[in-house]
Amino acid sequence: MNRDPKETQATLDMPNPLTSTPRFNWPVFCCVLLSPPLLTILAVRFLSKSSDAPLYLVLLGGGIAGIISGVILGRRVGKTPAARAVFAILLALVMIVVCISMSCFGCLVGGYHLNIH
Repeated sequence: MNRDPKETQATLDMPNPLTSTPRFNWPVFCCVLLSPPLLTILAVRFLSKSSDAPLYLVLLGGGIAGIISGVILGRRVGKTPAARAVFAILLALVMIVVCISMSCFGCLVGGYHLNIH
């Protein structure tokens, strides 16, 4: 078996798709993380004060953004597929709390008054 050393070196340098870390896309992560608070501020400012849209944006938008950003971070942190899955679940739970908290702050900044009556 007569192999070229350059060909052998090229096959050794190829990353394993199961163990290689995916690229982290900062613009997508920042857009996903910051979109619920910004949309909440806009909803409070431009919709009627009796509308429940900001509240739904906080809960649904913050939850969805938290899941997506947690999965993005989990894929980056984990080295093996099992570790990526575990980190994605754990970080998604943490990021849901973070995104909903940021969205609640967006309601506060926008001047939303919650009427519990």
